[in-house]
Amino acid sequence: MSIKMIELNLLPAKYQEKVKPKSKKLGLDIPQFIPLAVVGLVLVLVGVNMLSYMHKKSYMTQFYKLKQEVKKTKKGAEQARSLEEILPTLRQRDAYLTMNVENKLLCWQVMKQVSQQCPASIKLKDIKISRKEGKNLLQANGNYKSDAGNYVEEEFRTNLEQDKVLGRY
Repeated sequence: MSIKMIELNLLPAKYQEKVKPKSKKLGLDIPQFIPLAVVGLVLVLVGVNMLSYMHKKSYMTQFYKLKQEVKKTKKGAEQARSLEEILPTLRQRDAYLTMNVENKLLCWQVMKQVSQQCPASIKLKDIKISRKEGKNLLQANGNYKSDAGNYVEEEFRTNLEQDKVLGRY
């Protein structure tokens, strides 16, 4: 047995349309603006959800970039600490090598000046540069043949003493 409902509208025809519901689903009288409002609300919520997702994604990208930068900084800090431990040794090596290079440059300058001031008849075999009691000493050993006299040594010595670079030796 089923019960059927009959709906009778006894109003005149011109008023019947105004009272008649726009849609009738599930046996409910639903006004037309409610489904439109629900669809609009759903669209707004979907839009807000998409915006929040994109915002979150951009922040996560920035977060991962910063995280990578922090890792690089930590790695650099560890390297700096390890270099800090060996820095005194490196400074000692640097000082030693700098001193040796400066001494070699000095040696080359002296040798160049000595060879320029040396008379042609003198053959040098050994040149020594030393430091004694705060003074630089230059010692040259060699031999010579002198046809012009025995004053070649004195000529060589005066040439060396008059030279500006070798004046401090």
